[in-house]
Amino acid sequence: MINNYSHLRTRSSRDHFMEPPTILARLLAALPTGLAVIVQRSIQKQSAALARLPRTLRNAPRKLSRRSIINVPNTLIAIWVLVLLWGERWVFQSSIKACDWKVWERWVSLQYPSYP
Repeated sequence: MINNYSHLRTRSSRDHFMEPPTILARLLAALPTGLAVIVQRSIQKQSAALARLPRTLRNAPRKLSRRSIINVPNTLIAIWVLVLLWGERWVFQSSIKACDWKVWERWVSLQYPSYP
C-alpha cells in the first residue's frame, strides 16, 4: 500500500522561515568569547539543578490559580486570622481610644504634698 501522505512530511523549498535568535542568544553573541562560555556554563548548571527538583516544585508556578488558592481550608484560615485581629487588636485599641482619660481619676499634685 502506498502512503498518500508522504508529501506532507517534506518541507517546501519555498519555506525559508528561520526562528529569530532569542534574547539570550543575542546577549551571548555580544559578549566576549570567554565570558560567553562562562555564562553559558552557569546557565546549563542552573537548568540541570532545576531538572533535579521534584516535579511538584517545578510545576508550582503553573499550578497557582484562583481555584487552587481560594479553597475551604485557606478561607477558614483567613477568617480565623481576621477574628484574631478583631479580638486582640482592633477591639482593644478602639476601647482605649474611646476612654475619656480626662475624667478618669484626679491625682493629687506632687508639687504640694498634703502631709506636713
